Amino acid sequence: MNRLFITLLALGAGTFTHAAEMISINFYAQPEEKGWGHDMEVISNKEKSGIKGQGLDTLTTTWNNLRPEGKGVTTVEDLRDDKGKSTGVSVNFRGAYSTWNGAHNNKPNKAGVPAWLGMHVKNAVMLKNVHAFAKKYDLVVYLGIPENGPFVGGEVTVGDESQPVGPETAVLIFKDLRRTNLQIGLSNDTPKGVKNGVVVLGGVQVIAKD
Repeated sequence: MNRLFITLLALGAGTFTHAAEMISINFYAQPEEKGWGHDMEVISNKEKSGIKGQGLDTLTTTWNNLRPEGKGVTTVEDLRDDKGKSTGVSVNFRGAYSTWNGAHNNKPNKAGVPAWLGMHVKNAVMLKNVHAFAKKYDLVVYLGIPENGPFVGGEVTVGDESQPVGPETAVLIFKDLRRTNLQIGLSNDTPKGVKNGVVVLGGVQVIAKD
């Protein structure tokens, strides 16, 4: 994805508007008692984040901020949409790790589901019952790495479609999806032995098209 045509934003609540209904998910690692570290990973209802470009405006203050519960897979039922309403959509995700990258403060790539060196996390995120919200939709995927991290590249797989990921990739867009259960995978081709070469899947947005 050519990042010249996409603006990834995190800003105070303002006058931006969008027409499409959407579900926004942000994964975070630091619990509330961590104070500043926690505050930089979540997107509060006083902050707007999302993208503007490629025919999409997904800026919103209504994010489902989700933290893993223990090890393994965490399931969160009945996500809310950008108006705060119940959707019937649920999500499974495999943990969360903080990049500690200050450039991503209060954006959905500050922390997320990690893929470590040489790993392919086939089911990093699984969306379930999407048809309760939309039969056809676009998906925005947010990615993050530590500042000056040595991540060299990888891939995001959504259903049967894959897109490459490089060190500068912050956002990928998958268009016109129709699956009610959607598996999202993340791979990391960084050679083993490199320090801190992690990449994270920091969040997703589901934008209704019907």
